[in-house]
Amino acid sequence: MNRLTLSYDDDDPYYMMFIVKLESEHYSGRGQCWVGVSDLIAFGDKLLAYPIDAQAPPTLRYDHESGPALLIEISPSDSIGNLECRLLLSDYYDSRNRLEAIVPTTYQAVAGLEQAVRRLAAPPHADEVVEL
Repeated sequence: MNRLTLSYDDDDPYYMMFIVKLESEHYSGRGQCWVGVSDLIAFGDKLLAYPIDAQAPPTLRYDHESGPALLIEISPSDSIGNLECRLLLSDYYDSRNRLEAIVPTTYQAVAGLEQAVRRLAAPPHADEVVEL
């Protein structure tokens, strides 16, 4: 079980405090950073690709002054269609406190992530939960 919870914390129409939480059997972590709503929508568009290109995987990445803040990347894990989700979730105030994980996923789960990202980007904003 790998559960990704996406949420936001702001009512600005252009930027939001994007909060991502990963829960698995053995570990969990939470990260947050300011993201552009248009970047979130563009990431959702890239998640529609089939097959996902290993050379240009769908990626949402933000950096802080003190280092990486957030990374969600979906890429092939082998040549037979299996996927993996690479995550880097860091504390907004100190990016040295972070979780880095690679979890297996599927095209079906990525389709669920795409729908969750789109719903989160459009009001009314509500937490979205995706099983990877």
